[in-house]
Amino acid sequence: MTSGHTRPNWPVRISVISAMLAVVLVVLTLAGFTSGLFGWHPGTPAAVVAARAVNLPATVGVPGIRSADETKHPVTAAAVLISGNTWYADGSHWYGAVIGADSGDYRVFVNNAGAAGFGAVLSPDGRRLASGDGILDIATGRWTVYPQAWQHRELAAQAWSPDGARLAVTSRATGGDGPYPSTANGSATTLNLLDVASGAITEVAVLPDAAALDGWTVAFSPDGTRLAYQASGQVVIVTVAGGRTTAVPLPDGARLAGKGSWTRDGQGLLVVSGEHCPSCGDYPVRWTVTTLAATTGAAVGPRYQVDGAYAVRVLGWWPSGRPVAVA
Repeated sequence: MTSGHTRPNWPVRISVISAMLAVVLVVLTLAGFTSGLFGWHPGTPAAVVAARAVNLPATVGVPGIRSADETKHPVTAAAVLISGNTWYADGSHWYGAVIGADSGDYRVFVNNAGAAGFGAVLSPDGRRLASGDGILDIATGRWTVYPQAWQHRELAAQAWSPDGARLAVTSRATGGDGPYPSTANGSATTLNLLDVASGAITEVAVLPDAAALDGWTVAFSPDGTRLAYQASGQVVIVTVAGGRTTAVPLPDGARLAGKGSWTRDGQGLLVVSGEHCPSCGDYPVRWTVTTLAATTGAAVGPRYQVDGAYAVRVLGWWPSGRPVAVA
């Protein structure tokens, strides 16, 4: 960031876009679903048996008021997750909707804990949805609550591991004012890994408030062996199996770009930064997405720019090799 530029006010921008439709596009590998159930949640991650094309809608809109309820009329798997709190006249709830991977039909549900991409995410196979309310089995419409250890925490699902075996979740102490209440030690947010099969919770880190920005906090590597998370002025990479950590310095004003931040070869990370842009229209911010080496933090790959958006998040990769982002 050059001198004279004004850094964007991240909390303000995120509070604005959380009230807008957030679309999470998931690259799906549909698989067979075993019928066995666990003691605490809907089912095991499906083993990948074959890859096939998924029907993705050309456009996404507000679900019709007569759209079927996902919990009563479930679809086999979902291709897209959207959410909003202004869809219907009462405005009293956050509503979520999934779009069927095969049919393209909308299914809606009440979701009081997590806007799409910020606190609610689809599993890689599109068969489960995790939010602050618990885990929804898309194929059966069954919700399962999280383990009792999180009973008095405010939860936000951040990212699934590629095999669907683990879920990264941020948790905050309940109570206090606003969405990010303070705790005695000055930091409200804990980053955890949930083992979906056993319900076991592993604490990864306690995050300062500035780092704990839902949607921009954590990303699994493509092989699922490493987890990158935002810390103060750096990204920390932790080996999931052993817990070994390394820290990667970030350019001034940059942060992890979202749950799709790892490059496809697992060697790089995408980070996003914003700067004042007088010619960018209604929203005078120019966002730059930069590729950094996951070992040194050096800029090593392409840079992408988006003008005139509230914020930019990276979700994954197109077959062309360009990142999939929501602005």
